[in-house]
Amino acid sequence: MVLADISVFYLQAGIWLRKGECLHSLGRLEEAITAYAQVVHLAPNHLDARLILASLYQQVGRPNQALDVLNGEYCRLEN
Repeated sequence: MVLADISVFYLQAGIWLRKGECLHSLGRLEEAITAYAQVVHLAPNHLDARLILASLYQQVGRPNQALDVLNGEYCRLEN
């Protein structure tokens, strides 16, 4: 993978991050989960996105998925 490809992933992750923030602030938690999951998929080392995604999973009653995100197993499960 070349540097340009990596930059595109991070730009896409940034867009998904903003979308997730907006959805979260509107209380649309399931949609916010989808957006933050995209961030974690595109930028697995994005700590803030992981923490927010785990928190959202807890809020909707999915603690096992929250733990997977925090343990770094989430990306492996998604692929």
